[in-house]
Amino acid sequence: MDSVDTVFYKDTEAPQELISAYEFFNSADGKLILADMIRFCGWGAQDPTAMGEQDAKSILAMQRYMWRVKAMLNAKPTKGEEVDE
Repeated sequence: MDSVDTVFYKDTEAPQELISAYEFFNSADGKLILADMIRFCGWGAQDPTAMGEQDAKSILAMQRYMWRVKAMLNAKPTKGEEVDE
């Protein structure tokens, strides 16, 4: 996991408002939701070598959600100009 951490989670920057929104996952309710969601992000009973191309892509897409949550919980606020929408 060290190489994944280096690529996806270290030096992540995002607007402070977005980082604050992801802080929900540090709450008791957020942890409950993550625990529920993580069940859908693993390989499950399927053998990855027996899965079709679409199965693998679908599972990877689900895992990306978990990677995004972890990255945002470790993110630093964006430096420089912020664009108001």
